[in-house]
Amino acid sequence: MELIVGQVITVKKKRYEILRVDLYNEVIVCVEFNSSDRKLHIFSIEEVERENGC
Repeated sequence: MELIVGQVITVKKKRYEILRVDLYNEVIVCVEFNSSDRKLHIFSIEEVERENGC
C-alpha cells in the first residue's frame, strides 16, 4: 500500500488525514491528524493496511 500525504484513511472506524510517513525503529508509521480531537496519532503500516483492506 502506498501512503500519500493528504490521503484520508480509516483506522478503528475514525478518519485520519496523513500528515507524514516516516521510518521509526525500522517500522514504517503513519502520523495522522484526526480533526475531531485535534491530536496527532501514530499507527503502524500493518494496522493501516489491515483496516483499509490492503
